[in-house]
Amino acid sequence: MSDEQRAIILSKIPIIIFKKPEHNEFESCAICIGDFEEGNRVKLLETCQHMFHEDCIDSWILKSRGNNVVCPVCRADLKLNLESSEISHDALPEIGQHE
Repeated sequence: MSDEQRAIILSKIPIIIFKKPEHNEFESCAICIGDFEEGNRVKLLETCQHMFHEDCIDSWILKSRGNNVVCPVCRADLKLNLESSEISHDALPEIGQHE
C-alpha cells in the first residue's frame, strides 16, 4: 500500500471531539491504553466502529507494513475506507461533536 493510499484512509476517518455520555461503551484507547477524556480528539473507524485517540490511530496506520491496513482491535480491513467516497456523520454514534 502506498503512502498516498494511507493518507486517503486517514483523511476518511472522521475526527470526533470526545464527550463522555452517560452510558459509555468507549472507555479507553486500545493502542495506548489511555482513557478517553472529555475534549480528546478521537477517530471512529467506520468499518468496525472501534474508537482511538486521533494520534494513536494515525500512527498505527502510517506505521503499518505491507498492503494490509487493519483495525488494531478486530483486524477489520481499513482499505474499505478507500472505496467509500463520502462519510456520513449522521451514521456515527452520538459520542461527541464531529469535526
